[in-house]
Amino acid sequence: MPVFNGEVYLKEAIESILHQTFTNFEFIIINDGSTDRTEDIILSYKDKRIKYIKNKENLKIVRTLNKGIAVSKGAYIARMDADDISMPDRFARQVDYMESFPKIDVCGCYTKVIGGIPYCQKFPIDSDSIKAALIFYTSLPHPALMIRSTFFKNKKYDEGFQNAEDYRLWSLGIKDSHYHNIPDVLLHYRRHKKQVSEQYKVKQQELTKKITESLLNELGFLFNREELILHNAICSGQCVDVDDAVLWLSKLSKNNTYFDQNVFSTQLTQVLWKVLNNASPKGIRTYFKYLELKKEYNFNISLGQRAMFFLRLSMKWKRC
Repeated sequence: MPVFNGEVYLKEAIESILHQTFTNFEFIIINDGSTDRTEDIILSYKDKRIKYIKNKENLKIVRTLNKGIAVSKGAYIARMDADDISMPDRFARQVDYMESFPKIDVCGCYTKVIGGIPYCQKFPIDSDSIKAALIFYTSLPHPALMIRSTFFKNKKYDEGFQNAEDYRLWSLGIKDSHYHNIPDVLLHYRRHKKQVSEQYKVKQQELTKKITESLLNELGFLFNREELILHNAICSGQCVDVDDAVLWLSKLSKNNTYFDQNVFSTQLTQVLWKVLNNASPKGIRTYFKYLELKKEYNFNISLGQRAMFFLRLSMKWKRC
């Protein structure tokens, strides 16, 4: 667990790990040059499982993570951030799954977002679905992961992708690693203004664009400059022209040579659903275009989702 000036939430994070039902672990806490009460809080705990490391200067998240991996001794490495809360059975559930399925390299879970209106973050569950989603977003919840130590034999966090280092790492393993997310909430993920995703949002978005472009190239998808811009706009949740989005997603489906087609179509359907929900009122015209294309490309939005789409669309009309 890396921590930099994390005094506000640190105690709650530490205790959520110390109170795990699975108890056989070393708890590596790396103080990355904090100037607040972080060290005092860490040293107040006398648990022998805690291995405290203090960086003489602020090395930033990537170097600190790689440092922690280098000194770890376990067969599995669990990620944890100093502002989140692990559920008591998180380690037990993840270890049990990875022991049962030795091909799995990285195991995540659903998370509950706290720090505002709470809601559940659901991620794709099986490895193929997680990989298909990676070309659109980070489908593995970084602070909630347990990673087999052998995964890092030929991979490490890339300093060139500081603030998007996790997305970069999972993209590097898309062809030779296996992923899984347990479909239960095992971690509470805290949102606040001082977290990396808020402080370095613009930089993170730029790095994410580089990663998605690299993935599209590696997996053999053909695209031009305008399509890449559209793809990145879809990934970041921007309101885009639905006609253009449908044509682009259809092209992805047609050019897919890597993913199982049913799995990939399911992912494209979810992306299309988000596009439709962000659409302006004219989206109704292209919704019918979707109905024409769904048989050819196996897009399939449920009846309930369609009803919700029209409800939200009518609400947008009322606001206009």
